[in-house]
Amino acid sequence: MKLTSRLLLPLGLAAVMFGAARASAADPAGSEHPLIVHEWGTFTSFSGSDGIQLDYRPLTVSDLPEFVYSDFTLSGLSKRRVFARQRMETPVTYFYSDVERDVRVSVAFPRGRLTEFYPPPLTQRLAAANDGLPQAIEQVDWGNVHIIPQSSLTTHVADAKVADRLNRHIAAGLVPWMDDDNPYYRARETDSALLFVRREADQNAPFSQAAFDFHGDHFEKFLFYRGTGNFTLPVTVQALGNDRVRITNLSPGDLHGAIVVHNDGQQLRMKFAGDIPGNGGVEAALPAAAEITGDPAQDLDAKLVEVLTAEGLYEKEAKAMVNTWRHSWYNEPGMRVLFLVPQVITDTVLPLTVEPKPEQTIRVLVARMEFLTPEDEQHLLTLIRKSACEGAEQRTALMEDLQRRGRLAEPAIQHVAKSTDDPMVQSEAERVRRVLLGQEAG
Repeated sequence: MKLTSRLLLPLGLAAVMFGAARASAADPAGSEHPLIVHEWGTFTSFSGSDGIQLDYRPLTVSDLPEFVYSDFTLSGLSKRRVFARQRMETPVTYFYSDVERDVRVSVAFPRGRLTEFYPPPLTQRLAAANDGLPQAIEQVDWGNVHIIPQSSLTTHVADAKVADRLNRHIAAGLVPWMDDDNPYYRARETDSALLFVRREADQNAPFSQAAFDFHGDHFEKFLFYRGTGNFTLPVTVQALGNDRVRITNLSPGDLHGAIVVHNDGQQLRMKFAGDIPGNGGVEAALPAAAEITGDPAQDLDAKLVEVLTAEGLYEKEAKAMVNTWRHSWYNEPGMRVLFLVPQVITDTVLPLTVEPKPEQTIRVLVARMEFLTPEDEQHLLTLIRKSACEGAEQRTALMEDLQRRGRLAEPAIQHVAKSTDDPMVQSEAERVRRVLLGQEAG
């Protein structure tokens, strides 16, 4: 059933974009005008070689365009200060419709905090938990979102192909831009509808297109949000040493599309581990460097697109996700396992509400589980010990190693320091951590 809907819908939309009749936003949208919602995103976690997930914070500033709204901008706090078990990154929600229509959209995060959004939400609030528990649930509500098929943008160009290209140019001119190299923009490379929200107390106020301000008119190809969470997915990844990992599925349902990825700063290696059975596990070993032929990055591109489309995303959506995350998944040094989070888990962890209810809602989140290997832990422990004992030259080597680890440098050094009772190592690790945070001179 999923395969049939994936194949038929793009053909229907293609017909619309090349001249089919349109209805107004006020027209009732029944089954002859289906509303389709697709979403992709990531959950990122970090653990030691034992597979125990750790609270951490990334040591990087926001990598998003400046027009993306953040509650930290108002509070004066920094996301760098937030420790969490999961970084819920870049969910983008696409809408497909062959007629203009209005929908109300909100998302809740029962065990997390929503931190960045675009377009800016109508409200961001803590709502009472609906299960009677004494807790509050963070919720972001975009209010009314107007869905505009690209075919609705122009009506007087006779040549259907020219009209389609003109519409694409119009849509590209409406959404905000900054630096073209930001991976955020790759998420727009789909056939999804244009979305419009207006953030103005006075709806009769003069025209205002707001790319860098909360108020005014906002256009985008998707709803974007991300945050931090304190939950643990029912999966563990243990590093067994010698490029081997064990992936254990603690849930009753199968996990799809597990891939082991490693980059040592010079070479990318990957191993497709396949599906992980419910309440079961698999072991996987990376190929030796000498065994690699061809271009592993291209192989990884193809495999990721394959597993994402098998889960229900359209091919352009899958490619947009891979293009958005390629640099981080492929090029950041370290070892990680990627797999698809079952939608039943996503819907529980991150409830999404769209009204009226879509005819189809597909949410494909990729779990990215970063971890240290036993070799990593021993290497880092040795560097800390040498830095403590031998001074400046060895300290430089330690700092260079940590800088290569990027946003995972702090949790890596904290984890390794806790693995020893040596007070000298613990003291040096804490000093270096403070240097990383800019709290102490190097």
